[in-house]
Amino acid sequence: MKQNAPNIKIVSLRICITVVILTVLSVLLFSFSVDKFYEDLFSQLGIEKTEADKKITNSILGGYLDAYGLKNVKQIALGNRAVVASRTMDN
Repeated sequence: MKQNAPNIKIVSLRICITVVILTVLSVLLFSFSVDKFYEDLFSQLGIEKTEADKKITNSILGGYLDAYGLKNVKQIALGNRAVVASRTMDN
């Protein structure tokens, strides 16, 4: 029994190290794709990042949804992909 205890500790240590390494790698890979996602999101909404930050802050602090000036919100909500794509290409 005493010989199995060190083997169990080594196996569990290897599993923990593998999980940590995989987690770090996945975070690094996703961090590069997040910027592209937000650029696409802002271009679809028809606003800049700074303006979006202000709208988010106003919505949180004011207790309401600040959607004034968002050009494509109605089309996105309705699922009109063709209209949103054509307006995004025009900008």
